Amino acid sequence: MHMYSLTEDEEKIRSIHEAGHAIAAWIFGWRIGEMYIADTDISPPADINPALFAWQRLVIELAGPASERLSGSSHSTGIDRARIIGAVSELRDLYGWLQPDNVIIGRAEAEADQLLIEHDGARNAVAAELLRQRRNQCSLGCLTGDEIRDIIARESITIG
Repeated sequence: MHMYSLTEDEEKIRSIHEAGHAIAAWIFGWRIGEMYIADTDISPPADINPALFAWQRLVIELAGPASERLSGSSHSTGIDRARIIGAVSELRDLYGWLQPDNVIIGRAEAEADQLLIEHDGARNAVAAELLRQRRNQCSLGCLTGDEIRDIIARESITIG
């Protein structure tokens, strides 16, 4: 991973974006390895079925841009587009869905929005801590899965 030179506004948007991915992944029970201002290392449970994996992957990918939008950002990073299209293709292959991409994405986006709205405090707390880490300790901004879990616990999220 290389150094990113970002403006303060870009750092804030990226932290909000990555927090969206982390919260959605956590809610679905995915493992969170490390979270950076530029990426979040997540992996699904070992026993997840392929169809559920594909749907959750799409929702998690959309949770980044949804987090930006829900935070009032008028600028989107747009960095997840290829992964979003890949997840839609995977769902089409698994289910034979004929709906247009915007219909499939719209359904997953609505789910991502709902998850993030329900856990807004945790999303904001994770984003704020990532930004604090970026500015004070770690040039890339970094949080471990344990640190993210602790932040979520402090925000009183009940999972499951």
